[in-house]
Amino acid sequence: MCTLTLHDRLINRGFDDEARAGQLRLWAARERFGLPAYQAHDALTDALACAELYLAQVAELRSPRPLTLRDVAVR
Repeated sequence: MCTLTLHDRLINRGFDDEARAGQLRLWAARERFGLPAYQAHDALTDALACAELYLAQVAELRSPRPLTLRDVAVR
């Protein structure tokens, strides 16, 4: 699951517009969810940043039942 693809779908839900320049950056996506800023371009830190972002994105999708990766990919 690509967190930036999911972010694009979340910010453009119900719209046909493409994301504005800069919105599809990891730091911008994390900022939208109020996640802390980390030093970029370190593999471990970037992986942690993406994992935290993914959890925030899944929480935004809210579902009465646990979501599978297929559910997230379709939403």
